[in-house]
This record gives sequence, structure tokens and C-alpha cells, in this order.
Amino acid sequence: MNNKLFYDLRYGVRILWKSPALSITAAMLIALVIGLNTTIYSMVHALITRPAPGVRAENLVMLQTTGEYLEPFRSFPEYLEIAAATKTLRSLIGYGPEPMTVVTAGGSYGMFGAFVTSHFFEGLDVPLVRGRGFAETDDSEAAGLVSVISYRVWQEQFQGSDGVIGRAVTVNGHPATVIGVAAEFFQGAELAIPHDVWVPAVPYFRMQGRGRLLTDRNDGGFGFIVMGRLQPGVTLPESQAEFATISARMQAAYPLTYKDKVVLPEPYSATINVGISRASNQFLAIFSVVTALTLIIVCANVANLLLARAVVRQRETAIRQALGASRPRIVRTLIAEGIAISAAAWVIASMVAYWVATYVPRLIVPPGSINGLGMRPNHMNMNLSPDMRVLAYAMMLAFIGTLFFCIAPAVRMWRQELLPGLKTGEHGVARGRSRVTNALVVVQLAFSVVLLTSAGLAWRSLSLVESLDVGFEKDNLLLITMNPTLNITSREANLAFLDRAHERLRRLAGVQAVTYVRLPPPYGLMRVPVTSPNLQQPVMANVNYVGPDYLQALGLSTVLGREFSAEESLKNRKTAIVNHNLAADLWPGQSAIGQILSLGARDSAEIIGVSPNALFNDREEPYFVFLAEQQDRERVTGQAALFGSGETTFYLKYSSSLDSLVPAIRAAIREVDDRVPVLNVRTMQTQLDRGNSGPRTIAAFLSLFSGGSLLIAALGQYAVIAFEMKRRTRELGIRIAIGASSSQIQAAVLREGLLLTAVGLAIGFGLSIMAGLAFRGFLTRVTPTDPRTYLSVFLLLAATSLAACYLPARRASRVDPLVTLRYE
Repeated sequence: MNNKLFYDLRYGVRILWKSPALSITAAMLIALVIGLNTTIYSMVHALITRPAPGVRAENLVMLQTTGEYLEPFRSFPEYLEIAAATKTLRSLIGYGPEPMTVVTAGGSYGMFGAFVTSHFFEGLDVPLVRGRGFAETDDSEAAGLVSVISYRVWQEQFQGSDGVIGRAVTVNGHPATVIGVAAEFFQGAELAIPHDVWVPAVPYFRMQGRGRLLTDRNDGGFGFIVMGRLQPGVTLPESQAEFATISARMQAAYPLTYKDKVVLPEPYSATINVGISRASNQFLAIFSVVTALTLIIVCANVANLLLARAVVRQRETAIRQALGASRPRIVRTLIAEGIAISAAAWVIASMVAYWVATYVPRLIVPPGSINGLGMRPNHMNMNLSPDMRVLAYAMMLAFIGTLFFCIAPAVRMWRQELLPGLKTGEHGVARGRSRVTNALVVVQLAFSVVLLTSAGLAWRSLSLVESLDVGFEKDNLLLITMNPTLNITSREANLAFLDRAHERLRRLAGVQAVTYVRLPPPYGLMRVPVTSPNLQQPVMANVNYVGPDYLQALGLSTVLGREFSAEESLKNRKTAIVNHNLAADLWPGQSAIGQILSLGARDSAEIIGVSPNALFNDREEPYFVFLAEQQDRERVTGQAALFGSGETTFYLKYSSSLDSLVPAIRAAIREVDDRVPVLNVRTMQTQLDRGNSGPRTIAAFLSLFSGGSLLIAALGQYAVIAFEMKRRTRELGIRIAIGASSSQIQAAVLREGLLLTAVGLAIGFGLSIMAGLAFRGFLTRVTPTDPRTYLSVFLLLAATSLAACYLPARRASRVDPLVTLRYE
């Protein structure tokens, strides 16, 4: 049996090798559908089922609070109570992400870290390459602060030194001792925020002055993500039943905190979002349906190609039967050809999956830094490379595809009668017209129109946004972000640092202007209701805190009044600069200078300047208010400056080379205060582009899938027309023999093919209009019926369809009537 299979496969490969055009077309069709579906499955697998690198996910669960909102955070008292009460979970651990400034002998570095409970690494089954993890004695009130660093930090900041254990560092202003180095690929249990340093929670909170987090049960929203492993022999439903009882006890003891809330273990997800985990079954079900439909459509196209070959090989098959070949043997040979096609398609699809593994992360998190400047990395800890599960999924699709596209040719060969097949001339006839295959071509073309117009509208919207005049000089403008509040814990000292840094950066060679802002674009600014005595109802304005010379650094000057100076903190009343739109609407026909602007219900500011209208954030907002950073009495500092809320970004207008300027900037900041690291350096253009990363990702994905759909539709149309021409070989020969010219034959074939295109375009146009209207909220400065986009798509599809129809039409026009009719 094995020898027979081997001979059949070898024969099938040899037959396909003699028809390279058909073999390549069929393999590419199957590879495209497998590659597209494998790409989606690989992403789903990476987001839902694949653990974060280094984490052993077997029997690992995380605690979630059900209720009005799904909440993964637990308070520390709740964590202790659950750890003491549960019998179904073991190795219970907790952690919380936190921005940290780590100071070593080599300098200060901004990174994300986490406060964790004892035995954190043992609970996740993560080995350490140096030193040890956290013992219970490390996570106590009396303990000094220790830390475990990531493999990346060990290599980059400590040069992989074996003497790193016991090295003294400073974490957010507190001395700590390095006791371990995590495994190479481990950067935390979640994908979105890679961690580089871990500290025990209890001593860390005590030193930070946040001891209430160790006792306050109502502060769970900013607490711990808790995980554990199921005890051997315990199922997830059994553990959930136990936690329903534990939750009932906590509801009875703390009714206000746990009203209508139940804490339940859920399967671990590296996205740390139970919504994704809960929706995974439904998502995979929908995805499976889409996969099946696309696979069936493509397999129908490949079946058309093989049917066209079966027409040509009709007499050959009859001769093989006459010589003693059984019908099962002939069908087995055809299946061997299908296996060879699918194997080639699987290899191509696997190569595509590996390519996507490197390309897609760049779309999701595009690089936001200038290379080689030592900036905070902008990346997601996501691994999209296909593993054995993904490759097995692709192989399964290839196997199913083989069965589908071999059915029609196999049935035809099985039903073929011996004597008619041996008669000369019968090889050119294939009775029957496949309306189903024509319908499939129309559906594919319509689907391609929807995807192409969606991608076109997305790119058109993106190009219009990127070409939008922001209203200020964005060239030669450098942005430097730092978070002094992590180490400077008083408001006065923080503002003093900003003043000294502002003055020091102004003295750098090649720097023309310097300022700083609380929120640079593309971040949405704080929206505050503002009003004046002329308005009965307040309007919403975007408010930002800025430093001296803000407009000058942007290449602007005030329309009226003046800019902020370094002495604004000495003013008795808050001062503000408003843009021209707001000044004109609040005080029409009057000067805004000296007017009092109401900010919310309890604050106000005196207008000292009016700025030109410009795009100061990522949206075309009409109203902007700028307040002096020095006057912010509620500036976030110290332990409350978490998750970037204490960050400040300096703007530098420069004329020198960045290669020399950036090192000088870093040196200047170290000179002002060596505890404050530079977190990120980028140009204003890069910053603005980052605001468009989401639309650019959507547009790129739509382009990827619409391009694949277009190619599938073109190949499918080619297959249908090719099969139709093979079926009508005798008819074409007779028409040429009685006087039809080659151009007439070619025009007739093209007309039939383009008729399918016209129907597909008409249906696709209607579907595209509906899709555009449904997603109009994602479009900016472009309508869902943008004629330029639709015209481009129609021309592209028409050209592609013409190319798909031309080859069969050209072959049909060259039919030799003498050869065709000789067998009659």
C-alpha cells in the first residue's frame, strides 16, 4: 500500500510538472487562502491562547470580578484572604505594573516594572538565570528593598556581568539591591506592557508612602492582578464553585465593596483581559465560518482548473482504463495530484506566516524613536511567529482543501464511459455549464470591491490627515520626554527642576527655542467647560499646561498680548493664552486681553495672550486654552505620578545635527539632576505620525487582505474562463472554420468575462456603500462615497479582470480548426 501511494504521488508530481502554469496557479490559490486564514489564526492564537514568553500556562488561571464591569485587579487584603481560603488553587501570586526610574552606576533609565508578592517567579514557573526570586522574608514590613531585573537590562546596563547580584541600584528614588536576573525571554505575564524590573510590594509601598494600599480593601482598582494554578485533579468549574462560596462570604462581610460582584478564576490570558478570553469561542466560531466559506470558494476555483485539465486528459484517461487501470486507481492518481498541490501551497503559506510574524508587530506598534539614541523602547511583547499548532492548522486547511477541490474532477473521471472517451474528437467536449462557478466569481469580485474600497477609503483618509496643515512649524522640532515626578516628590522641587532644565537646554549649541508641555500631540488634551459673561452656556475647550516660550518654539507669535514668562508663578491670579477661535466667540468685537476666563466651576484665569489657530493636538478642535505650568497648584508629583501622569515633554527648536544634539541633551539633563532619565526622544513629525498609527494599521491590514482577495478573484476568474474555453474547444474550431476571425473570437471571450466583472462591480458597489456608511466614524476628512476612491478601485478591478480574461481569450483565438476538426 505504501509503495502504491509513493508511486501515485510521484506520478502526480510528474503530471503537475508538465503543466507548470496550472500547477502554480492552483498552488497559489490554495496558498493565498491558507496564508490569509493562518495569519488571522496566528494573531488569535498569540492574543488568546499563547502565553507571554517564558510563562508556563498549564492550569494557570487569573482572578476576575464579574459584575457591571470585568475587573482584573484585587486589593492586597483581598489577595491575602483568598490565599488563605482557597483549596483549589496553589502558588497564588499577585503583581501590579508601574513606571519606574532605575538609577545605576551608568546613569538613570526609565522603564516599566511591577510590584509583586513573594514567590512570583516560582508561581509563573519562570527560571532565573542569575540569583534568586523573592522569598517571604523579602516581602515584609521590616525588609529592605530588593529587585530582580530582566535579562535585557542585565545585558544592556550591566553588560551581562556575573557580579550583578548584590549590586546597588535606586528604584523610584529608593535604594535597592539586585538579587536576581529573569530568564531571557521573560518580560512579565502580559503582552501590552513589558516589564524590566520587579520589586516586593510590601516594602516598596512602605517606602513610597503608600501603605494604605496594604490595608485598604476599597482600592482594588489600583491593586494586584492575582494568578494561581489549579491543584492537581481540580477542574476549572470546581474552582469556580469554590470561589462563588468565597465571594458570598466577602459580600456578607463587606457589602459595599462586593455588592453584586463575584470573584471567579478564569483561564489565563496574556492580554490580561477576560473579555477577550470570554469572547474567544464566539470569535473562533465566526472565524471558522469565514474560513470555511473562503476555502470552499477557492477550492471551487481550483476544481475548475482541474476540470479543465480533465477535459484535455479525457482521452488519455480512457486509454488508461482500456489498458487495465481501475477507476479507483485513476481517482487515487487525481487525489495524489491534489496532495502535491496542497503540499506546495502549505509550504508557501507557512513562509507567508513567518513573514507576517515580523511584519505585523511593526504595524501594531510602529517604531516611534530615532534609532541609536538610547530611547525608551516602543514595543509590544507579542510573538506572532507560527508554532506547531499554527502550522498544523495550516496543514489541516491544506488537507481539507485537497478533499474539496478533488471531488468534482474525481466524480467526472469516475463517471466517464470508456468508449466515448476513446472516440477521437470527444476530448474537446465537456457538456454542461457551471452557473455556480460563475456565481462564485461574482461573489469574489464583489467581496474584493468591498475590501478594496474600505482599504482605499482608509488610506485616503490617512493621507488627508497626514497632509493636513497643523498650523505651526513641525520641522526641526525635537521632543524630549521625561518624568521627574518619580524621583522628585514635592511640587516646588519639581517646578524648580523644570526651570533649571529649561534654562540649561536653551544654552545648548544649535538650539533656537525651548519650551515644555504637559501633553504633546497626539494625546487628547484635558477638556474643560469654559465661559465668559457674554455666554449663557459654557463651551468645551482643550486645556494644556505649557512652559515659557511655547508659541515661539512652534514658530508662532501671539495675535494679541504676550506669551508666558518664567515669572508666571509670582502672579496672584492664574494667567492663560487662548486661541483666536475661542477669543472671537467668547468676546466678539472686544479685546480678549485682560478678560477673565472661567475654567469649570471653581477656577478662573486672566487672558494675557491670543494665539493663532493651529492643530495643537491630533484633532481639529476649535477651542484651546493654555495655562502656565508654574501656576498649576495641583501638579501631579511623587507617589501619585503613576502611568505617565507626571511626564513632561520639552520642545527644542534646533538647527544643528541630531547626532551631536541628542547626546548633549542627555548630558544636560544629567547635569541638572542625574536622577531624572530621558524616556523618549523623537521629532515632532514622528510624534504626529504616531497619532496615526491606529488608522495606518487598519489601512495596512485592509490592504493586505484586499490584495489577497483581489488575487484570488483574478485567479478564480481565470480558472472559470479557462475551463469554459476548454469546454467549447470544438465550437470555437467550427466558428473559426466558417469564417470567424481571431479578433472576433477574442472579443467574444473577453465580453463574457467582463460581464461577470460588471455584475461583481455592481453588487460590490452597493455593499461598499453600506460598509462605508457603517464605518464612517473611522474616516476623517473623507466621505464613505468618495468618488476618487471608487473610481480607482473600479479601474483596478477592471484592469485585473481584463488581464485574467485575456490569457484564455488569446488561447481561444488561436485554436487551429484543422486540428480540432480532424478528429470529427
